Amino acid sequence: MDTRRADIEGLRALAVLLVLGYHARLPFLRGGFIGVDVFFVVSGFLITGLILREVAVTGRLHLGRFYARRARRLLPATALVFVVTAVLTVLVLPATRWRTIAGDIAAAAGYVVNWRLAAQSVDYLAQGAAASPVQHFWSLSVEEQFYLVWPLLLVALVALARRRTGRAPTTRALVVGLVAIAVPSFAWSVRLSVVDPGPGYFVTTTRLWELALGGLLAVLAGRAEQLPARWRTAAAWTGLVAVVASALLITDSTPFPGYAALGPTVGAALVLAAGTGGRAAGTGFLRARALTGIGTMSYSLYLWHWPLLVVAGVVLANGGALPPAVGLAVAAASALPAWLSYRFVEAPVHHSARLGARPALAGLVGLACVGAGLLAAWGVQSRFDDRYQAAVVALHTHADAPGAAALGDDPATSAWAAPRDDVDVLVPDPVLAISDIAHLDGHTCIASLHTKAPGSCTYGPADAAVRVAVVGDSKMQQWLPALQQIADERGWRLDTYLMSACPLVDVAVRGSGGGTFDLCMRYNAQRLDAVAVPGRYDVVITAQRAVLAFTGRDDQAEARALMRDALVRTWARISAGGARVVVVANNADPPANLLECVQRHRHTLSACAFADESGSQTQLAAAAIAGAQVVDLRPWVCPAGTCAPVIGDVLVYRQGSHLTTTYVRTLESQLARQLVPAVEGG
Repeated sequence: MDTRRADIEGLRALAVLLVLGYHARLPFLRGGFIGVDVFFVVSGFLITGLILREVAVTGRLHLGRFYARRARRLLPATALVFVVTAVLTVLVLPATRWRTIAGDIAAAAGYVVNWRLAAQSVDYLAQGAAASPVQHFWSLSVEEQFYLVWPLLLVALVALARRRTGRAPTTRALVVGLVAIAVPSFAWSVRLSVVDPGPGYFVTTTRLWELALGGLLAVLAGRAEQLPARWRTAAAWTGLVAVVASALLITDSTPFPGYAALGPTVGAALVLAAGTGGRAAGTGFLRARALTGIGTMSYSLYLWHWPLLVVAGVVLANGGALPPAVGLAVAAASALPAWLSYRFVEAPVHHSARLGARPALAGLVGLACVGAGLLAAWGVQSRFDDRYQAAVVALHTHADAPGAAALGDDPATSAWAAPRDDVDVLVPDPVLAISDIAHLDGHTCIASLHTKAPGSCTYGPADAAVRVAVVGDSKMQQWLPALQQIADERGWRLDTYLMSACPLVDVAVRGSGGGTFDLCMRYNAQRLDAVAVPGRYDVVITAQRAVLAFTGRDDQAEARALMRDALVRTWARISAGGARVVVVANNADPPANLLECVQRHRHTLSACAFADESGSQTQLAAAAIAGAQVVDLRPWVCPAGTCAPVIGDVLVYRQGSHLTTTYVRTLESQLARQLVPAVEGG
């Protein structure tokens, strides 16, 4: 880095303070996450400038030295954070998180965690999952991937230019190379931020243009130096206003990165350009000692603040969100480990003359740091495996736990109707409940949010007297184990048409990013055609979680009415084909992660109970209008209107609002009591 650019340290300080304020949930910094985008531009500018200076002085880029410098600069501090995070995970965080966090640490140590998070962002089975203490490494992964690829491209450009002209590549060639990276990346960013915002936020391909923008500025630095002072001053103020305004005006619901990221990135580029030709009046405060001090250890601050916020959320808020004042205090307190880490780990290794003179040794140090991160991940995974095996033994030992059967035929009067503080047995253990997912004959039988093919299974004899279509989203899928038992006993044939987060309706539904769920609508056209074929099915059984259709407006009453009318039309079309429609009422949604609550309140379980606000009104209203039959097992999930986390020694919920397969199996007799007459009643 060019140490004469104190304004860059100030800009880094501004960026990290915006991120810390956002993570502390300060209400006026709804877009503080754009500080990461500022970092991307700064990194692209500094790294490209460093490479170009080396090429200008030596005529070539020594890749080994380049990567060794990056390893010395970045890896020692991350290794320390990984080890401390692993220890805090096992000591403080619920065991239900350990396996996921172990995978996150391993992916972060390999600087690919952004791709892992992108995959998880579209995994409906991860609904309600808590934030990972190394989630913030996604941005560092993007940078490291850029650092890996961009020098190789520059080396290729240098080699090509020397072969063709005998000279180093021209500014034009470098600009063309960067533009070739930036333009498609930006176009992809714009598209993905709208159609697939979850992965679009994390993947490298939507962020490369931000780093390339900084690189482009470094290539054109000579021209920036020639700008008149008044222009540079105007650029500085314009850039600072753009960055701060973006942090204040952008929100979590803004499609991002996309067009919205132009504000913070172009703003950062303007500030950098303003200081390239000397001091600009607009950047004076960025050179203040308080800001440059923060900027100097901004990397360590970024590393440490997030794990501490996650741990504090468990300790101080029972896994919930910290109040802004508390979050700000925790973020501020992270300055202590950040300073210690910078003073005794980051700076000594980064500025080591011995390592600087021996790139191979620096490379070995980097590999050792990566190994430390992987070892930390292995430690967490090992602890989880031990806990998991003990839970498996307990599950087999107490396989006869009654679950819903303990409620009898009148749940309201059962001894289990009221939530209990303690139980002698708990099956499955919360660490098993994570994967206690419904199957039909060993298959999940449901399409994911991004699966192109329908999630379809067939079960039962081909010549069955009763043919049943099982339709809906994951709230229908959860009943498959009990349905399988009933189908075995009654000789039914089951065909499933299931898709996560996708109710069977003929209107637009909301996707995970706030827009329309286009894949769901396409799939709905296919499965409605399939189940409405005259004479194909005797009965269509359906359930869903969604109660709101997509309207594009913030009017829930309108959205509910639209969903109700769509359900009536859909069921009427099915009925016109000769099939009876049976609606399974939706069970209640917990207000928080029940698995973690049970982990924290193992002997005060009533603290995890909640009121039954199931959200079935839209379904039931549509069923009344359409004349569909209703199967309602809510009294056996939430007796007397109160939802307990454990009933009959069985854990009720596994993740989000989904029931554990173990509990669903104990509901088989009650489901059969209502469902069989509805299906076979004629």
